[in-house]
Amino acid sequence: MDEWKTREAWTKTLLTFNIKNADGLEIDTTGMAASIWKSAKDNYETYSEMTRINANNKLRTLKFADNDGDQKV
Repeated sequence: MDEWKTREAWTKTLLTFNIKNADGLEIDTTGMAASIWKSAKDNYETYSEMTRINANNKLRTLKFADNDGDQKV
């Protein structure tokens, strides 16, 4: 039982300190390690889906003109 508590505490610490801006990302860090992981995973999937949709919309609205490739950098 003590080993489980130690591993749980260690895992919670690793998760909490390796998530940049957990509060800003609305990741719940108050529960057990499994709930922190689920919150982070759910949050990542939500933001990843939003990012994919926004990128897709941006690509669909791009328009090219004949002289786009003629500009020198």
